[in-house]
Amino acid sequence: MLIDYSAILGLKTEAVPYSWRDREVMLCALGIGMDCDALNEKELQFVKRYLQHPSR
Repeated sequence: MLIDYSAILGLKTEAVPYSWRDREVMLCALGIGMDCDALNEKELQFVKRYLQHPSR
């Protein structure tokens, strides 16, 4: 089965309201491999990079 990228990119959906509670934020962080140590230098580099370039 081939994927028709132009058809996929042309799809339109309606806006759906959503919110992030603590549970969703923690699950997302765990899903991308964040650790429990908030001061872990290996993780803080991503926070610092985001603060410098939030649109990335």
